[in-house]
Amino acid sequence: MKHSSSTSSVSTLSNMQSGYVPPKEGELIPLLDEMSPYVTPKDHQLALNLYDSFLNHPQEWNTLDDKVGMRTASSKQIYSFNPSKKNPSESRPRFIIGISGIVPGTPTEWINLMYTDKVKNKICKHFSQRFQVEYKSIDEQQGIHYPNSIIYMEAPLPFPMTNRDFLVSKTIIPDKYDPSTGEYGRYIMIQKPSYHHEFPPVAKSAVRANHTIVYIVEKKGNASVRYTCLETGDMLGNIPAKITAQFFKSTAKVMHKKIRKVCSSAYESHVQK
Repeated sequence: MKHSSSTSSVSTLSNMQSGYVPPKEGELIPLLDEMSPYVTPKDHQLALNLYDSFLNHPQEWNTLDDKVGMRTASSKQIYSFNPSKKNPSESRPRFIIGISGIVPGTPTEWINLMYTDKVKNKICKHFSQRFQVEYKSIDEQQGIHYPNSIIYMEAPLPFPMTNRDFLVSKTIIPDKYDPSTGEYGRYIMIQKPSYHHEFPPVAKSAVRANHTIVYIVEKKGNASVRYTCLETGDMLGNIPAKITAQFFKSTAKVMHKKIRKVCSSAYESHVQK
């Protein structure tokens, strides 16, 4: 199965900057490029803006958990999967859950962990079905600026979020290339809902929900890396907002510790080979 982690084939926009501008009162901020089923330069820019907000504008985030070397926080409810919708009930503003920490290693080592058997198996355990639907190589004339994997997922979520499936587009973008070492100082993984893609639900009764993740590993020192994961979702349907909020926040605090433990264990196995 092809995936988008190959650093030799990934196109990077080296002049892409965070471009962060603090949101205005009442402003809805887009989470993604609504017009494309694939990850685009606009998605890349939005991911960098979100990353900048999390790292450099703590007043925009509420701390949920703060341990030495680990932070879990939630943003204001100002982000939207569909900010172009005029009807507020359709724009459905969301908050972002952010987690970050410092670990030993290099950005390349940590992004490669996403494709080790140990981490892939751990991820797959959370889904009843998960498979690749399509792979797109770079073709800028067709508006495809990065390799894109389209992935279908079904998750056994608790009531009332049952019977949900997801169709997402995923890519990894290398950044901050250092010619003296031949290494990238940062990798940005973006996974977003693949709007306008024609792949139907496997179960006809399933509700096509939204889920987006921005995962960034960046060189922190000579032998350390800062990892940051920014995530939100919209289960759609008539689920009370408080239930969704409680689910995401409580899950984030637990999953941060579990994910860090799994990745740290995988890293130790990886570097010993």
